[in-house]
Amino acid sequence: MELSIRCIDMRFDLFEKMSAVEAVDVLNDFLGTGKCYEADLGLDVDYSLSKLPTILEDLTTKLTSTPTQEDLSLPEFIRNTQDYKAGLYEFTPEAKRIIIGAAYHFGECFLRLHSRLKWGVGKVGYATGNMPVVVGFDKGKELPVLLVLENLFSRRIENPDIPDVFQTAIEKWMRNVS
Repeated sequence: MELSIRCIDMRFDLFEKMSAVEAVDVLNDFLGTGKCYEADLGLDVDYSLSKLPTILEDLTTKLTSTPTQEDLSLPEFIRNTQDYKAGLYEFTPEAKRIIIGAAYHFGECFLRLHSRLKWGVGKVGYATGNMPVVVGFDKGKELPVLLVLENLFSRRIENPDIPDVFQTAIEKWMRNVS
């Protein structure tokens, strides 16, 4: 099974079907591609968590998307919600490159701050099984950087009035490292 991180959307079914070897290959592809995309973003690579919220806010303004169609198989009461309507888009390939570079940078900021954190593959049996994750957090928690960053960027775009989306997430993950 030949997969490239460039073509993987955060589809849980793809990760669930991967073997352990394929998951490691995807992790390695993510690390190489993420580092390359991070360099393309021209980020200040001192990996300071204090600068990370500002960097992510700036990157949010560079993300582009295209509209998607309603899923008519969903009940009408769901399709009529503001949250559902606000999420009727998908990120463009250019935006996905930004998200991958930002996700790599996000993970590296944590790794360089805490020596016990490492890159790894999500535990099989969890929703994030076989995904690239940062491991070593308290109580066995894993940080699925691609999923987290895609969700944070989406939340910021869909709810521009909610302040500190990125700072709040960073603080949450910091509480999981002692």
